Amino acid sequence: MYTDPASVPDAEIELPSPRIFIVEDSPLISLDLEDTVAEMGATVVGPSQSLDEALLLVDGAPRLDAAIVDFVLKDGTSETLIHALRSRSIPVIVYTGLTKGEVHALFPDVTVITKPHSPDDLRNVLLQLVSEQSDV
Repeated sequence: MYTDPASVPDAEIELPSPRIFIVEDSPLISLDLEDTVAEMGATVVGPSQSLDEALLLVDGAPRLDAAIVDFVLKDGTSETLIHALRSRSIPVIVYTGLTKGEVHALFPDVTVITKPHSPDDLRNVLLQLVSEQSDV
């Protein structure tokens, strides 16, 4: 299900320690994402900086509640990773410098946040995705 960050109201409740997987090849952006995730009370899984590393982590992770995935990594695009996450019913936020249209051409129903972003937008979308996941 696609969630437009602008349409998500400010979340007023915190969820119990969701595990958020971060895949981002830029160390500075990764630190920013880690800070945002940690500030919302979630546990950061990773971060992974490459597709190969991320795929290994997904295979070995006991539980992931959501993933923030940069679409273009040093060793390729994240298409394979997104398919792997979705096959495990893990909600994915594609965090990218690409346009939403470019990502939606491949994954029409995935949530896309374009770089740069508002930490509040990311936090609200994550809370909504994790909340929806726990309702399933």
